[in-house]
Amino acid sequence: MSSLVGKYELLTDPGDQAYDQLLQAMGVSEAQREAGRLVVPSVEISAAGDQWSVKTLSDLLNEESLFTPGVKTPTQLSDVDVVSLFTIESGNKLVQRFTTAGQEGKVVFETTADGMTTVLAFQGKVAVRKYKRVA
Repeated sequence: MSSLVGKYELLTDPGDQAYDQLLQAMGVSEAQREAGRLVVPSVEISAAGDQWSVKTLSDLLNEESLFTPGVKTPTQLSDVDVVSLFTIESGNKLVQRFTTAGQEGKVVFETTADGMTTVLAFQGKVAVRKYKRVA
């Protein structure tokens, strides 16, 4: 099974200013961003054959993106409707290229034995989040 598969809990500050600015650029409301600063999400990545799933779970919002790598798929990202194209690179990187409101962005999930780093980019804003592997 891929080294991507696992459950990860956020280590970095959920109220990180760069992440907040990125969400604002995506159109996430101030009320939702404010509430999001108070919760610590976890991310679960799983695979069954060609079907993959990325779940973001928190007390505020649960989202699941079901996809087949290389196939454009309607998904949600921080409660924003996007069209995503997921690819797997080097066995430990899941790359999500997405489009919303005519704008393109990217999320790179890169895993190690101990955790995961995500790099989110949208409209010139970049946010890095660190997670520890818990399963």
